[in-house]
Amino acid sequence: MRVSAVVVSHGHADDLREALPLLAPQVDEIVIVANAPGSLPPDVAAARVLESPAPRGFGSIRVAATIGRTRWNTSIFPDAKSGSYVLPVKKQVRQAEHATAGDEVHGAIEVDV
Repeated sequence: MRVSAVVVSHGHADDLREALPLLAPQVDEIVIVANAPGSLPPDVAAARVLESPAPRGFGSIRVAATIGRTRWNTSIFPDAKSGSYVLPVKKQVRQAEHATAGDEVHGAIEVDV
């Protein structure tokens, strides 16, 4: 199993510069989604960088999501309360995977480049 960390940066290059050395030993790769100009520290050689010229509506990020055998294109959205991103799972996917509210599911999210 390969473990990747996806970090979305919205303009806090100093915070990112401090966090990357702490995160690197815990994962196989770091992927940084730079959503705003000035959101990258000067040296990010150890990470794969995906630059977005302009943030999307509501700070969303286009992704390809997979749960079980179902794959679809969608967006993840920032959640200020938790400090993370939320993946809405549409009814069609929940039905195909026999998932209901509160179920634990396993899947993957790939940032759409």
